[in-house]
Amino acid sequence: ATPGLRSTVLELPEVCRTGEGIKAQQSEDVQSRVNFVELDATSPSWPVKDGAYDVVLMSYISGSVPEPVIGALYANAFKALRPKGRLLVHDFMVNDSLDGPALGALWGLQHVTVNADGLGLCPREIVGRMGAAGFDASRCETMEMIHGMTKLVVAHKA
Repeated sequence: ATPGLRSTVLELPEVCRTGEGIKAQQSEDVQSRVNFVELDATSPSWPVKDGAYDVVLMSYISGSVPEPVIGALYANAFKALRPKGRLLVHDFMVNDSLDGPALGALWGLQHVTVNADGLGLCPREIVGRMGAAGFDASRCETMEMIHGMTKLVVAHKA
């Protein structure tokens, strides 16, 4: 564990229960620095202090919620971050050209079966919504994570 690192995990109740079980097996130091808070990602607000965090990570969330919810998620992240904080969005994505990669497209397609109101994700769509939430879109960075399937988009708060 990184000394001094504190983490607040906003997750569904069943994930929080599992996380608490894992946390209970860790050292007292780790237990004191990890906090689980139950939250449905579609909730309009987060039960955290504004400007309290350096980093917000959203992994596999943007592609799993209805499209209208994505902007609110990024706006909540913006509020939760300190100045110079970063939002990291990781998910299955295709390229901005929308012509691949095939595995990223297939994963996105299968999400339609459980999230028909979702957004087909590509970096341009993510960055546009980050900018609308208050992040500096000109400073957003995109990188491939799992080759041919997932990407990471990083936004910066001024």
